[in-house]
Amino acid sequence: MQVKYYLVVAFVTEFTFNKLASDFELEDFYIHISKQFFIENIYPEPKLYSIFSQINLRKLYVYKFILENHDNLKIYKFIEKEKDSKLYVFARGGKQKYHIFRDCKTLNNDFKDYHIPREVKENELINEFRAWFEYHNFKEKKLPDRELTALVVFRYNTSFSVKHKLPKLNEGYELIENKQNTGQQHVEDKFDFEKFKAQIEELITLRYNMCTSSTLKYLGFYDYCFKKKDKEIIEKMKSINEAHPEVIGENFLDNYGIERLKNFWSQHFQIKSELFKLLAKYYRWTFNLDQIEFDTLTLESFNLECCKVCKDRLVSENSNQFF
Repeated sequence: MQVKYYLVVAFVTEFTFNKLASDFELEDFYIHISKQFFIENIYPEPKLYSIFSQINLRKLYVYKFILENHDNLKIYKFIEKEKDSKLYVFARGGKQKYHIFRDCKTLNNDFKDYHIPREVKENELINEFRAWFEYHNFKEKKLPDRELTALVVFRYNTSFSVKHKLPKLNEGYELIENKQNTGQQHVEDKFDFEKFKAQIEELITLRYNMCTSSTLKYLGFYDYCFKKKDKEIIEKMKSINEAHPEVIGENFLDNYGIERLKNFWSQHFQIKSELFKLLAKYYRWTFNLDQIEFDTLTLESFNLECCKVCKDRLVSENSNQFF
């Protein structure tokens, strides 16, 4: 039987809030965000407007909107069950969690996950690799990260890759990703606004110096392509040129070069991501995210679920109070 927690308030970690904000939609979500709207409702620095795409601008607006209106959220899209990204051995999707108790022990638990090699994904051997990884109990071995990586790479190169006819991993393969639980991060009591503005201005200047032409300024909107394969980039540039021949010349890619374009996109993406993080941090401080409480019914309507440790504790402490 499903347990309902009426009259109970809850909170979410920074990670879960970021996921909530990315999947939250407003009734006017697909409106075009003008520069004036940006200045009045997102952040009063017009130079930022041209750096972000419309998708990025809407994400910023929604991020701020949820913090500012957390007591009266009007939603029409639920968060669907998180899909398996197929990037890691153990992270396989599932619902995001909310917490009831601020001293929940799971908030202290940092964790590790392990990258799945690119060739494994390309050959659709993800399930086999995960089963192989678990069969050898690599996660349970009490070894320093470097030694564990060396062991996994050795076993992979001498067994898994041989069996499935895959290229061997090099010794520098980045296997382990240490993930900090954002439940242990707190909004700063004091926010250095002048430092924040200086960081914003520095990044704006860095981006301005990179985008030395109208073509590069426009291509900055496609910076998410920096990890794509050469063939995909060629196709993307072809479609961009067909749609906007006045901006992207037919021979641009031949003259500029794919590797140079990838490098430009990578740097632009990093700058834009840092700007987004700074603005999000500013919003979290302005609206005091670590003190915001949601009612559990609202969070469950977003398809979040209660942390199991919090749920068991609530049942134990209040067996007859809320049901």
